[in-house]
Amino acid sequence: MLAERISAKFIVTNPDVIDLPAIIPIFHRWIQEHAVDDVLIDVVDYKHVPQGPGILLVGHNGVYSLDMANGQPGLRYRQNRGWPVDTTAGRLRHVIHKALEGAQLLELSPELSGAVSFGTSEIELSFFDRLNAPNDPTSFSILKPELERISQLLYETADVEIKLSSSDPRRPLTVNISSPTAPTLPQLLGNLIVVAG
Repeated sequence: MLAERISAKFIVTNPDVIDLPAIIPIFHRWIQEHAVDDVLIDVVDYKHVPQGPGILLVGHNGVYSLDMANGQPGLRYRQNRGWPVDTTAGRLRHVIHKALEGAQLLELSPELSGAVSFGTSEIELSFFDRLNAPNDPTSFSILKPELERISQLLYETADVEIKLSSSDPRRPLTVNISSPTAPTLPQLLGNLIVVAG
């Protein structure tokens, strides 16, 4: 199974400090400074949508967002095209790396003065590709070995829980990975670099 559109999300640990309008100029600065490895195009404001996509930074290959889905603010990165790898393992590492990179950039944003932090003990992975990754037990069972490998790589432990978020076939296949440990963002990034995609 090789999904074409995959996202990774890290949840904000202190959601009360989230001020979505404050994210807009930060994302514009990322465009001006070429802060990430993509051609960044525009910032889109969906803050008026309850529990919606929040503020999006649209790139040529993917989208960063501070989204409010399920009432849990978080930094999501979704790759839509231009994959640098053609394996499921490589694509999972890629989107997790990009989400970690975005979360770290936001944490370090001078405009936020260190007010926002991201939890690292949980990752939400969504597969927005109903053709190649329908939300059903078969897809989950096919993906689970790769999810276990990436979890062990990230957290350096086998004691990780991997579960489906919803079994509703109308929703994208979404998996939550949770660990009893919470490495720092730089540690997770370092663990991902250990194995090439």
